[in-house]
Amino acid sequence: MDARSVLADPRYVVRALAPGRASRGTLAWLRAAVCRFAEGPDHARRRALVEQVLATLEPAALRVAARRHGDPVAALCAAIGLPPAAVGLVETLRRGCPTPPAPRAPRPSRWRGRSRRSRW
Repeated sequence: MDARSVLADPRYVVRALAPGRASRGTLAWLRAAVCRFAEGPDHARRRALVEQVLATLEPAALRVAARRHGDPVAALCAAIGLPPAAVGLVETLRRGCPTPPAPRAPRPSRWRGRSRRSRW
């Protein structure tokens, strides 16, 4: 299934969080704070806030800063005024978010174009 199909399918929704406050820097806190983990009006509000911040950045300057820092996350954090400790927080959160494995390429068939009876 491709990404557009998933995004258009009403069965694929973000699960709601349990009520309560999450500790800052935890996966629950991340889910409660960013647009990626929200639906409807919450998503729209959070997305608008992100777009507002990103609109202030100059992509060419950000690329130069990423090369200078040697780390694009550090460059982005610095560009939006976050302290250096935010880079570590992003890395901690990234480690806490499971990343699906990349799809495996099909293995080439040794028999392609040959009869099973032919010799190598």
